[in-house]
Order: sequence, then C-alpha cells, then structure tokens
Amino acid sequence: MNITDFCPNCEDYREVKAVEREETYTVKDQKVTILVKTKLCVQCGESIGTDEDDQKILDAINNEYAINNE
Repeated sequence: MNITDFCPNCEDYREVKAVEREETYTVKDQKVTILVKTKLCVQCGESIGTDEDDQKILDAINNEYAINNE
C-alpha cells in the first residue's frame, strides 16, 4: 500500500516513506541529538511534516537540552 502526502518541494502529491533518523541541533552552542520520526518524499527526499510534528521536535530538543544541563 502506497502512502501519499503533499510534497512542498515537488508541489504535488507524492509517495512518502516513514523513517526514523538521528538529527543534531545546536542550542546555546551545545550540540543536542534526538531521534526524529518523519516522512520523506520518495521522489525528491524532502522531509514532510506538520506543525504538530515540528512542535514535537522542538519539545524533544528542549527536553534533551534540559537533561544534559541538570
């Protein structure tokens, strides 16, 4: 079963695949690595997410930063 979603890069509905990957962000000159669940456009590789997905990422970054600085 193919899953499709709108790809802003392709500007069309494309097949997507779910992936989990580590991403590293910098917070106050400190590297923070988290596990991110996202969808990728099979055509161009663009990461596709919602505002809720972005908020979850920001929350995870903030939590990891707080844990590292206790």
